[in-house]
Amino acid sequence: MNKRVFGIVIGIVLIIAISILFHQYNEKNASYKIVVSIIEKDSPDRNITVYKNNKKIEFDSIYYLDDVLLCKGINPTINKFDVKDGEELKVKIKNKKEIKAKVLIEE
Repeated sequence: MNKRVFGIVIGIVLIIAISILFHQYNEKNASYKIVVSIIEKDSPDRNITVYKNNKKIEFDSIYYLDDVLLCKGINPTINKFDVKDGEELKVKIKNKKEIKAKVLIEE
């Protein structure tokens, strides 16, 4: 193999390795939050939205820390008394990964 082809192969391998490390670093330092917002003024129903690094993401389900189901992603609606501001919950996101996120109540 000549030196030019070898250099190209090494360059591609380095780019791939750096990309993988960057992705792992971003995942490790990701910031998740659960935003609870009003649906109607006089209703106790609240909508739940999950954010990763301030971008809305889809999720499969949300659980309390003791694994009791709070809601599913297909109907992300809860009663306003089901959660407290600052409470931590488990979120199963679309890739089946489970993360913990804090609740932010918007009133």
